[in-house]
Amino acid sequence: MKRFICFGLLVLGSAAAASAQYYFDYPRFSRFEAGAFAFGWRSMENGQTVYSDAWYDRLLIMVHEQTLISSRPSIGAGAGLSFALYFNKSLGVEVLLETSASALKTSADIAAAWTWADNRVIRQNASWPGTGRFSSTRISLNAVNRFSNLRRDWMVSGGLTAFRNGFSSDSWFGFGVTKMTEDGQTQLMDILKVGLRVPKTSWWALGLDLGIGYKHKLSERIGLKAEVRIFFCPARTVSWTFVQGTYNGVFYGQILNEPFGQDSVDFVTGAGTLSPFTIKPSSLRIGLGVSWSSAPVIEY
Repeated sequence: MKRFICFGLLVLGSAAAASAQYYFDYPRFSRFEAGAFAFGWRSMENGQTVYSDAWYDRLLIMVHEQTLISSRPSIGAGAGLSFALYFNKSLGVEVLLETSASALKTSADIAAAWTWADNRVIRQNASWPGTGRFSSTRISLNAVNRFSNLRRDWMVSGGLTAFRNGFSSDSWFGFGVTKMTEDGQTQLMDILKVGLRVPKTSWWALGLDLGIGYKHKLSERIGLKAEVRIFFCPARTVSWTFVQGTYNGVFYGQILNEPFGQDSVDFVTGAGTLSPFTIKPSSLRIGLGVSWSSAPVIEY
């Protein structure tokens, strides 16, 4: 009798163990995940504009003038929210909402060469800093592939991104002028430091994004997340506007309060060349944040 009792207990114990093993072999995953993050951000905005002109007047048999305006972004900052829905342990979709901004460092480098009738050549160079700002708000809809290992998750995601970009900039260009003295005996020359501006403008664009992330689980539902993501956005071309007013010569101090009005604008746009400015909104960000996951469910 004792043998039958021991055998029965052994069978029941084996069945219970097998049942428990069968149950816990099911993979478990969190269906919903939300997060908040902050990041450092660098846009690929490295634009250039060139103004150039060649002309002559009286004793000046040739004047060459050129201004190279270059712009590069500073490292900016931003913040965002993420929402993800997983269909199983590995595959899901996510929505990213984020915004960021950075300052633009602008430099206008001018070079001028005056050739006189007696073949004397006088050259002048200068560099003038400018200001600018670039901002971007992004909404991304991505597919996500998640790889889990104990307390660690790796995620690869990518998809479509809608961009709302903003841009503004202030800079300068060198406008050559010459005039005769009141007695008509001396011809003066100089360069005016004339203002240029791209007024604040904004626009929508559709592009792509691709990112890779790592999450360390502090608990079953809370985690710390790091992510690198790159955004691809179409370039956009904008035009400079001229800041009309009166300007002084920058090199010799003899030409003062020289007007730069609509007639000067017409001359520059007709005789000289001022290339448009191309904005490249594509960017890279590196972020850190915290995530919250729903209670794990069993994947059958």
